[in-house]
Amino acid sequence: MTVFGKTAVSAINRLKRNRNLCPLKAWNLALIKYTKSNSMREKCCPKYAFLGICQKIKIKGVNRCTCHQVITCNGQYAIDAIRYLRRNKIPNWSSSPKSLWALFGNLPPSHNNQMDVVIALRNKGIV
Repeated sequence: MTVFGKTAVSAINRLKRNRNLCPLKAWNLALIKYTKSNSMREKCCPKYAFLGICQKIKIKGVNRCTCHQVITCNGQYAIDAIRYLRRNKIPNWSSSPKSLWALFGNLPPSHNNQMDVVIALRNKGIV
């Protein structure tokens, strides 16, 4: 599991333990645990994928986030990927993030860790 996948799973676990915690705060606290790199901590694509999931996808034991009114394109990519995996009854995604990304047309040529978040949460049975 990648740094961003581990961060997403850890952040969800934090949200389950503290239902008053904002998903952004949970993400930032979890990310500190997995990297010391400032560039990785500042990377917005996986973070906004995670926030989009928290806002629009039902996660058992976690309140939906309403603190971010706008869902970015990264959030929408993640939401669409989860809905695809659910619709096609794919419990785990064993292929690469790149192969999941390739299923969606009209996207930038490569993913930017949004699919790492999706795959980690899906493979852990969270979404």
